[in-house]
Amino acid sequence: RLARLTSREELEAFEDECADRFGAEPPEAAMLMRLARLRVLMRDANMAKIDAGPNAIAFTPRVEPTKKAVAEAGLTPKNGRLILDEKIAEATDRLVRVEKILAGFAGRKRA
Repeated sequence: RLARLTSREELEAFEDECADRFGAEPPEAAMLMRLARLRVLMRDANMAKIDAGPNAIAFTPRVEPTKKAVAEAGLTPKNGRLILDEKIAEATDRLVRVEKILAGFAGRKRA
């Protein structure tokens, strides 16, 4: 059911339902919900794929963003992808950085 949710509102309703049924969520469930929110944020930001490793993060856009949006996000276009050439050792820190960049692109789409 979680995989079929496509909006922030649907995810929030699902999270509320789970909290009502099961109480406080364990860390694994919290991470699952966070990844579901990331999937929705990717859709809102028009990103098809993200590859994140300790040496760089690569975003594959569905549609080419403006040069201004790319520059403001601190990304470099390369072979149809947008590269964040930044060393981030911890996976949770990479996730935070990805969320921030996607939120910037998603905000531009709504503006």
